[in-house]
Amino acid sequence: MMKKAVFLLLIFMFPFFSFSQKINNCGHIIIETYTDKSFKYIENKNTYQVIVNNMVLEGNSLLETTNGYLTITNLEENVPSKIRLYNANGELLFIKDYKQVINLITSENKYYVAFYNAGYLTVLNIQSLKEFKYASSLIFNIDNDGNPAYGNNIDNTLFYKNTNYKFENQLSKLLFFNDKLIVFTTDKMYLIENGVSQLVYTFNSRFFDAAVYNNKLYFVNRIENKEGFIFTLFETANFNEFVELQKENYNFNSISEPSLIYDTLKNKGYLHEPIRGPIRYNENNVQYPIGNSYAEIQDYGSPQYLHPGVDFLGNPNENVYAVKAGVVKAILTTSGSLHWRIAISNNATSGESVGYLYAHTNQYSIPYLVGDIVSQGSVVGTLVEWPIYNFTHCHFARIQASGATWDGNWWTINNPLIDVTNIVDNTTPVFMNAIGSNKFAIRKKANGSYIQPDSVYGNVEFITKIYDQVNSTWKLDVYKLRYSMHPFDNANNIIFDNLAFTYDMPLDEYITNNYTTLCLNTIYSRDVSCFSIGNYDDRDYYQIVTNSNGDDSISSADQLCSFNTVLYPDGQYYFKVTAWDASNNVKSDSMLIHIKNHSNKIDESALNKAIVSIFPNPNHGKFNLIFSDKTMNDVSISIIDVLGNVVSEKSYNSINNMIDISKQPKGIYFLKIKGLQINKTFKVVYN
Repeated sequence: MMKKAVFLLLIFMFPFFSFSQKINNCGHIIIETYTDKSFKYIENKNTYQVIVNNMVLEGNSLLETTNGYLTITNLEENVPSKIRLYNANGELLFIKDYKQVINLITSENKYYVAFYNAGYLTVLNIQSLKEFKYASSLIFNIDNDGNPAYGNNIDNTLFYKNTNYKFENQLSKLLFFNDKLIVFTTDKMYLIENGVSQLVYTFNSRFFDAAVYNNKLYFVNRIENKEGFIFTLFETANFNEFVELQKENYNFNSISEPSLIYDTLKNKGYLHEPIRGPIRYNENNVQYPIGNSYAEIQDYGSPQYLHPGVDFLGNPNENVYAVKAGVVKAILTTSGSLHWRIAISNNATSGESVGYLYAHTNQYSIPYLVGDIVSQGSVVGTLVEWPIYNFTHCHFARIQASGATWDGNWWTINNPLIDVTNIVDNTTPVFMNAIGSNKFAIRKKANGSYIQPDSVYGNVEFITKIYDQVNSTWKLDVYKLRYSMHPFDNANNIIFDNLAFTYDMPLDEYITNNYTTLCLNTIYSRDVSCFSIGNYDDRDYYQIVTNSNGDDSISSADQLCSFNTVLYPDGQYYFKVTAWDASNNVKSDSMLIHIKNHSNKIDESALNKAIVSIFPNPNHGKFNLIFSDKTMNDVSISIIDVLGNVVSEKSYNSINNMIDISKQPKGIYFLKIKGLQINKTFKVVYN
């Protein structure tokens, strides 16, 4: 796994005024630079500004190019990153959004930049602003002519200048030294020149890090023993002489002997497991402050997304611990110096496995390499200082991916906060009025208009406004929601009791975010009256609890669900919502509603007189349902088989609907249609 040691993605980078070559106690090569960290966050624009040479540029990571500056703006976890190029006078030359900007580097002459983006190496010519893409792994670099060198860790091959090179062991890092390609595998160093690969150094244990500066190559050897690691820094100028410069010892901080725990995965149905928190790991009954919860809506500009993890708030440089033993699958940054992370799988397998993500760590505090075995309770890094709102935190997630190494494209699964055994949280969720003085907002499914609780009719959505707090002032979303209803004068007569959502769903925010977007639009209201938002300044969570068919998963079918008042007699009821947080603290609230379907000036004599056309019938599993009355809407259609089983139940809001039962066995079905002006059953033949 690559570690940037030469062209550092620092918040600022200025000309060197002094330098020395040394390693820290975690084995990383440190080249001292003059670094000015006086940048600021502009609240009303949700962005950062950097000041360099008396010029104001936009971004929160900066490096120098051959004739100016490149900045990266990344506001939050896995929001698309924005790259800007400025000339030496601070004039903007180029701006573009990228899904990912992982491990960005420059060529030695700084004419080219390269970074990993969703499976591809992207190369940008700073002069012409032309882009090139190559299918690559996270092992890559680029020469002074813009030729990329990139590796394939499946078969340990390297591609450079139309030539493939095969290596015995896994590729670890690529560097260009005096415009010659240097290849580091796990235990050897090779020089590639004139199309020939030459072995120039063999490590007596494991390669760890390398950097080029001032016409010299520096590299680090790592030896592991029972106590920890021994790092040794070497220097060479010509590959004939290798000078040892420094040794550093790193002692393990572990509560268990180094061992790898192998678990049985059940496809996507991986079960929860007890863990301790990733910070203050060795303490019991910790009042962990939480800054963002799992699957909580985030809005730092377009697009909105669901938070793919849990933010444990901590202090700058505080230790981050492995919550479980495993093998390191990835060490990377998704933009700049604030976003370095380490991913550790529970299993040493190239197949699908589950592990944990520890993000926002100091790059030079991670003592491990990809492929290393990490013990439970070991320190995996320290927290990088978050520049605004005192929001220093470990972004922690349970993740799932495939491959011998991982490249940042993984699912997050199973909200890990509910599994943390050493957390103390006694605060219950808080209900707020969703609209005006009403505890819940009631919105018509058909047209999005809001109605009052004393006159509820047709297909409607119930919207709540609830938040939780966990040992901090930051408002979070809850863990689970249910809704129920009973007559106002008989609390024991529960007419229904449905699960709305459990914020435990898998999220593909690090991949395509297609499923994440579906979940967001199903759970959260985003209209003017009930607008869900979550950022540093505003946090309002409006949950559409009735967008659910009652099971524990979210699909496109849930978005079609609603609360069909026609199914219940007119009268007064209490509609109740119950919320749980991740520590199982529970709170309920209810509101009196009055269902008025047949008293809303509906001509009951017209009931059952609407003409319905089903065409074709018989059919091949798909048919059109057409109402003769153009005012017909808000109907519920149940599809029932000959045994009386309801195989589908949906709401429709137009006079012409295509019905699809092709996934059901062929045979006779019955369509039960209920609405304000109809209550009929029709026979359909699927052959």
